[in-house]
Amino acid sequence: MLAQQILVAVLVLACALYSTWRLLGARTRLALLEALARRPGFAHAGWLARWRARAALAPGCAGCAPNAVSPKRTPDALRR
Repeated sequence: MLAQQILVAVLVLACALYSTWRLLGARTRLALLEALARRPGFAHAGWLARWRARAALAPGCAGCAPNAVSPKRTPDALRR
């Protein structure tokens, strides 16, 4: 029973961290990754460099595609 509670707590924590990460702005994500890179042992981590590269290209909160045209608005359409 205790193992199940620990597993559930770890899963809930992981989901909370993931959703927070996805909703953060790109600038905040980059700042957090830069702060993590200054920690001893993380400066030359390959996974950290890949995360920084992906965070630099990500648009905002990852909720929208970059430069997406809204389906309700078409370019050069007449206003109603």
